[in-house]
Amino acid sequence: MQAIAVIGLSCLFPEANTPAEYWQNLLQEKNSCTTATELNLDTEPSRFFTDKKGVADKYYCARGGYIRDFTLDVDGFLLPQERIIELGETFQWPLHVAREALRDSGYYENSKILKECGVVLGNLSFPTKASNHLLLSLYQQALDPLLKKALNRPDFKLDSFTPQKNYSHQQTHTYTHQQTHTYTRQQTHTSPPP
Repeated sequence: MQAIAVIGLSCLFPEANTPAEYWQNLLQEKNSCTTATELNLDTEPSRFFTDKKGVADKYYCARGGYIRDFTLDVDGFLLPQERIIELGETFQWPLHVAREALRDSGYYENSKILKECGVVLGNLSFPTKASNHLLLSLYQQALDPLLKKALNRPDFKLDSFTPQKNYSHQQTHTYTHQQTHTYTRQQTHTSPPP
């Protein structure tokens, strides 16, 4: 088994942009859930919200862990700034967290050491605005024929929840310029964050 070292730590959570802020929120038992806004969903939340459980095509809980007031400093990446900006939050958040973890490690500007490093990312933020736009047409292609048959309505068609945006070119372009490192070892951390 090859030994690996965790050399840097960073995070981005609702109401916590650093591990120290996150730890303080945990100690204070702070609930950082907020109500969804149009900015979070890319559509007016009231279109799909109801306060009653069980209503078809509606959700009854509009609260979630939303990151607010975050702006990525796009300087210093090996991607054009315009590309980073147009990719959106789901891509900007891991870029930010990875860079801050490297800064925390003390090796951010040491290219020799960084060639030996990998990044392990975790991102639990689905569905996202970008994933909705990217996957909605696939859902429609798969579900439209089934729903037409089940409803016995040949004219049935799922409507888009918001005007369609093309994220596929941007995501493909980004993936072809990134190097991926995968670690299959399990890590157990028993000490509390700073």
